[in-house]
Amino acid sequence: MEKKKKSAAVRFFTSKGFWFVIAPLLTAAIVFTVVSILNGAKKAGSLKDFSRMDAKDYVYIGTGFINYKNGNLNYFDINNSKNDSSHNIGIDDSSLKIAGGSNIRLVYNERSFFVLGTNQTVDIENGKIIDCKCGKNFAAFLIEDTESGKSRIELYNSAGSLCNKKEYDETLITGFGFENEESSIFYTLELSTTGKDIAVTITTFDPVKNSVNGVLSVYGMVVENVMFTEKSIFVFGTKSLIRFDRKTNREAYRVMTYGYECHSVSMNKRKKQVFALTEANNKNSQYVKLLTVSEEESANSTVCVISLPENCLYFASMDGMLAAVTENSIIKYDGSGEKVGENLFDMKVSSAMKLNQNELIVTIGGKVGIFKLKRA
Repeated sequence: MEKKKKSAAVRFFTSKGFWFVIAPLLTAAIVFTVVSILNGAKKAGSLKDFSRMDAKDYVYIGTGFINYKNGNLNYFDINNSKNDSSHNIGIDDSSLKIAGGSNIRLVYNERSFFVLGTNQTVDIENGKIIDCKCGKNFAAFLIEDTESGKSRIELYNSAGSLCNKKEYDETLITGFGFENEESSIFYTLELSTTGKDIAVTITTFDPVKNSVNGVLSVYGMVVENVMFTEKSIFVFGTKSLIRFDRKTNREAYRVMTYGYECHSVSMNKRKKQVFALTEANNKNSQYVKLLTVSEEESANSTVCVISLPENCLYFASMDGMLAAVTENSIIKYDGSGEKVGENLFDMKVSSAMKLNQNELIVTIGGKVGIFKLKRA
């Protein structure tokens, strides 16, 4: 039987030259392509230039940033530069501070404040301003009475009008603020002593309705952080993390967190809250503990410990994961501690700060940028 001749193509692919020279090159090309695709998919996020704003002295107000320079109160919109604005206030005072929410912006010193959009400076009577926090349409001032030294809080609306005032004669204000920059829900933390024990009263107040929403009581520990979600009020103290149901103001559960401080929190794709915890009183801790809890009646908590990368400048719980910023990269870790993304930069990263669930403001090579974390 006559043998069939092999075609030129068959002879080529079965030759020693193909297997020793061409095949390794093709294999390398395929591997390079696959690795490139995987690396592209494993970016931590994307960077947007925001260099139109200076790299210092800014305040985030939910929709963008404000700063005060040469008598001008400037606004930089995070999504659309066409919404940027600059207003001359005419006061060039190095002691001035700035504050704002999504619909209110102001400058203040110890004795007075000026709300953008009004035509008058509001003077504080019989006291000096210690601190100011802003929500959507309101500003809250913590004021120390000149004569008695006792504290009071005054709430003003965006027109600069006083709408509520409360004095604290027998308790100490250890914290106050709004739910976030785009909310008007206000809260205070009052510390008092009951015998040998301490008690913290958390009061939530709606200035729009001029009514108290709820009063929560925590005994036996100092409250360090209060965090709001749609369903919950989370209270982090020196001993425990407590979840209160936001509708009923009833305590749902406690998780022991003694020896740790709450650095930041975010919600993961399963609607659970992920807290980034660090060792108390240790500013140089080399690891972060991710504590994940539910917003149900039981915590169903899980814990993961993540070692921070070398030269870590900043980290935060974001989108249910941990974002870590080094001098030349931003790295993303999932809830199990696995590294799932990284962005490398040619220029040095000098600062970073969490803005919201999935955005950071960073300074790279002396210029400001907005880094958007890739969603899980």
